[in-house]
Amino acid sequence: MISSSLDKSLENEILLPYPYETNCLNYTELWLKNNRTGPRIQEMCQHKCILDVASKILNCSTVFGLYPHDLRICSHEEVMKNVDILLFHGYPCVQNCKDDCAKTRYIEVVKRRFISELTRNEEDYERESHLIKVEIYLEDSEIVTFRHRPQYLYIEAFSTIGGFIGIWLGISLIQLTDFIETLVRILRISCAAKKDLKFKAEITQVYD
Repeated sequence: MISSSLDKSLENEILLPYPYETNCLNYTELWLKNNRTGPRIQEMCQHKCILDVASKILNCSTVFGLYPHDLRICSHEEVMKNVDILLFHGYPCVQNCKDDCAKTRYIEVVKRRFISELTRNEEDYERESHLIKVEIYLEDSEIVTFRHRPQYLYIEAFSTIGGFIGIWLGISLIQLTDFIETLVRILRISCAAKKDLKFKAEITQVYD
């Protein structure tokens, strides 16, 4: 007999919405802002676009639209006659239905093993030989969540900018000190050279 065990776990990944480069949309946040109305996932957002365009142009819903409505179903002739208009107005809306920022992933691990029947009698074996034993273990209800956060929060951003400004000011002060010291040395050398030339000129006049 073959015994199978099934281990299931759940992982959530929450991405950051615009302006971060994740190209996703927080449908749950929009749903709450819209008084708990509207699509909750990308697929339903696309079906809502189909419904909105069809209801606006044909005053009906296409047969393949899954978004809830109380409109009549468009006939095949109506859809085929206006398919270009429906695509023209519906495609931009569908393009705006970005991927959901909250991703849920179910992980399943299936293990199968052969159970020896040496310890069973023939009657038990005959009765259970055509059965499949499935064991499901629910060890805990823990959900692993990967939550992305901004690289810099407001306080971290100010701290980082302040640090760069402090470093820049420190380097600027050091450079300013070196510049002043170099300028003083140049002035001293220039004054000493002028005094030396003046002294040599006076000696020359005395001997003349």
